[in-house]
Parts: sequence; C-alpha cells; structure tokens
Amino acid sequence: MKKKYYLSLATGIISGIMALGYAAIVLRSIISMSEVTKVIQDISDELFGLNLVSYAMVSFITAILGIAISAALAGYRATLAYFYIRVALSDETFFEERKKEYYTFAIFSAVMFAVLLVAYFALEGRIETSITDALISFIVAYGLCIVLPVVERQITLSLKSKKKTQKVVSAEEFDKAKIAAELDSEFVDPTPEKDDGKSDNAE
Repeated sequence: MKKKYYLSLATGIISGIMALGYAAIVLRSIISMSEVTKVIQDISDELFGLNLVSYAMVSFITAILGIAISAALAGYRATLAYFYIRVALSDETFFEERKKEYYTFAIFSAVMFAVLLVAYFALEGRIETSITDALISFIVAYGLCIVLPVVERQITLSLKSKKKTQKVVSAEEFDKAKIAAELDSEFVDPTPEKDDGKSDNAE
C-alpha cells in the first residue's frame, strides 16, 4: 500500500492555484494591451505627442513583461503542482529520492517570497487594492510552499529515526536475554548428584 504525504499534496494544490493565478495575469496583460490600443486610437483624450508615445511605450512594455514573466511562472508552478502531487501519492522510496528537489524548490520559493514581499512594501498605497490583494495572496502561497514541504521532510525524518531507534533497542534487549540464557545454561549443572550408597556401608 502506498503511503500518502498530505503536506506535499497540499503544496501541489497550492502550486496549481498559483499557476492559475499567473495565467490570469497573462490574460489581464493581454486585455490591457487591447485597452492601450484603444486609448492610442482615441483622439478625444488629452494624450498626444510625446505624452502619447511615452504612455504607449510604458504600457506595452509593462504588458509584454507581464505576459512573459507570468507565463513562465505559470508553467513552472504547473510543473511543481504535478511534481508535488506525484510525490504525495508515491511510495516511500520515491519520496526519499526527491529530497534534494524538495529543498531546492523551497529555496526558489523563498526567493520569490522575498521579492514579492519587497514589492508589496514598495508599492503599498501606490497601486490598486486588487493588485495589493493579489500580492498578499501570492506571498502567503509562497510562504506555504516553503514551509509545508520542509515540515513534511522533517516529520518523516523524525519518524524514521524513531523507528530505527526502537528496532535497535528491541534487538539489544533480545541479545541481552539470549546471552543471559546462555550464561545460565553454562554455569548450572543440568545433571543432579547420584547417591551411590557407599556412605551407608562405611561402618
């Protein structure tokens, strides 16, 4: 029977939700590009000349970067979702063989956690509330992706160490009992003394 790793499963589900979140950013960036195009074509607003060019360049560059980065992160998180769910439903051997990947992915999540945290404090109060809320959601999600896999690794390691200790103790107790039995058999004479009757006829 396969052992289930529930914290890995939770991490996989969170990674899948994050992938959908990044996909939503890609979609939002594509929509924003179409909105910028409409603004450029609209001659009734006050944007013209260098202001129009500056607005168009900044908006298009931001949208293109948003699409490229979010698409890459969406694909990366989707891959991690598959990885964690696969490991969560695997056996103990498969789980143990992925130890390095667990800590590597946790480090990558820590980097993204730090970047988003800095971005949140730098942009707080300067951007829309919806974007701030999205940043907070991603920060919390990355925090969970750091903590959950590492905690599960430590729990598994602790249980494995405890099981080994119990086996060693019981083996030592068995050996002690066996040695004591062997010593008793060596020092106790199994044949009782026989009375040959010579003492009665001595007179």
